[in-house]
Amino acid sequence: MKRRDDEWTRRWRSIPPEQRRRIVRAVARGEAVSDPGDAPLALEVIDRREQKLQSARTGWFSRWLSWRHLAILATIGVVAAVLFHDFVVVGIALLTALYVVGYRLFLRRLETSIAEARRNNEQLAPL
Repeated sequence: MKRRDDEWTRRWRSIPPEQRRRIVRAVARGEAVSDPGDAPLALEVIDRREQKLQSARTGWFSRWLSWRHLAILATIGVVAAVLFHDFVVVGIALLTALYVVGYRLFLRRLETSIAEARRNNEQLAPL
């Protein structure tokens, strides 16, 4: 895997920076690339993003940021506010909960744009 990544990185960096930017922007927006010749490169970028997304979804960090843990954090925040009037703990719990929600929404949006980009660029790429 590492050797393949090195080859891909070398090949990717041999492409002019403006062309790389166009490909990455199109993939990030979930659109097809403007040049059909760039479609195979776009599909490779999409594959790499899917690998990173999969590792983010299945990693230890994601398992600990489930909805159940979000409910536990909210409960801790409410208990701290009612019993101890400790607003530092409330603030930390709320900021952590806000981060968890934002992280999950970001991953969902990223997953959607990657799937849409794959669908659009597969139509352009020769089989």
